Amino acid sequence: MTPTPNITDFLSSDHISERTRAILQQRATPVPEDYAPAQLSPESFRILRSVTDDLLPQESVLGTQALDLAARIDMSLAGKRDGWRYAELPSDIQAWEAGLLTIADLAFTQHGSSYPDLTPEQRGTLLDDVTKGLAGIDQANRLTAPQMKLWTSDLRAETVACFMSHPAVQCALGISSSMTGGDNVFQGFANVTPDTKEAFEPEAIVAEARV
Repeated sequence: MTPTPNITDFLSSDHISERTRAILQQRATPVPEDYAPAQLSPESFRILRSVTDDLLPQESVLGTQALDLAARIDMSLAGKRDGWRYAELPSDIQAWEAGLLTIADLAFTQHGSSYPDLTPEQRGTLLDDVTKGLAGIDQANRLTAPQMKLWTSDLRAETVACFMSHPAVQCALGISSSMTGGDNVFQGFANVTPDTKEAFEPEAIVAEARV
């Protein structure tokens, strides 16, 4: 069983600035169990919960302490965005809503069931098809197959970004990208040799991630 990462030592490192520490601590704040989506509809949010579980199983990294990636994505949609989007897609929230509802409709069309109730194999095939641009719905408030291919790249990127930016994940994988220096003294990386770590860098608790 994968041990649960303890982020206390990680966040208390003097190689993390106060500003960065505050950001990481905010990300570490647990999402309420009764979280209600603020940007997505309840139906699309329910689909997102299942989709993120399928895209990124977390047990091998976080053990039983899985992150609510769907809630974190919904919250991220409320914040400042980078301004990037494909010209073929509507604005971010509209694209996410339409893309998720397209997945829901495809599940019913192909299997007569809701996406969360499909077998893992059926869900995997459906996600593969939309990722490859082989499935979509050409009607209002849905995305066509070419649009689904574009949108699912955003879906995958946002899912991974919300996961990797969490301090528990960085701690578990031994990621030291936040340790660029404290507030009172410049602290950089002196040793940049491949497959070596500085003394201040966290040791991964996930065996496959250890140097």
